[in-house]
Amino acid sequence: MQKRVTESENRSNTLEAQVSDLQENQQNLISRLSSLQADLEAALDPIRAQQAGGGAELRALEAEVSALREQVKQLATALAQSQPA
Repeated sequence: MQKRVTESENRSNTLEAQVSDLQENQQNLISRLSSLQADLEAALDPIRAQQAGGGAELRALEAEVSALREQVKQLATALAQSQPA
């Protein structure tokens, strides 16, 4: 009977040690993943800023194109009106 109790205690101690190791590994993995995420975010920040800037440039160019189209329409209308019938 004592042998069974001792074996059970040994298994319990072994399992507790394994659980402790797994928890420590889990914390290490979480820390590592957090560090990797921070590194990735830092690496992506310049790309995001560039894209945001590129988006603003694109919108500005689209506005210029729209304004030029309007000018072309106005010039075409003025030209059509100035020609003799």
